[in-house]
Amino acid sequence: MNGTQKIYQPSLRIEQLAKPLARRRKPLIVKEVNSTIPWCIKGPDPLKRTMQVISPPPPRATTETGVSSSALRYEASENIKRLAKPRKIPKKEDKECFTVVKPLLLNYKPSLRILQLAKPQRVMKT
Repeated sequence: MNGTQKIYQPSLRIEQLAKPLARRRKPLIVKEVNSTIPWCIKGPDPLKRTMQVISPPPPRATTETGVSSSALRYEASENIKRLAKPRKIPKKEDKECFTVVKPLLLNYKPSLRILQLAKPQRVMKT
């Protein structure tokens, strides 16, 4: 290029795309702080750890079978009852089973290589 190089000049569109879009920001919410309360009283003091005994929650009401009482009170809708009933599925008999077998496959004669591969191999013990 005869010692001169062209300097790349981006198009106006590329310059516009390179600039960040002006977006609306969330307003900065400043909470009012009560200055009369010192910050050290905000939470429990980790140095003054005392053992606190918490009673376990009462057990849930269950029946002898282990099913909750709310589940026993449940009333199923008509649609659920209809879906829960077993449907009778008719069994297909062998006579009604229609399978199509090509007539040429009934008279198939295997090739010599197929017969060779079908024979079991003798394993010689040494």
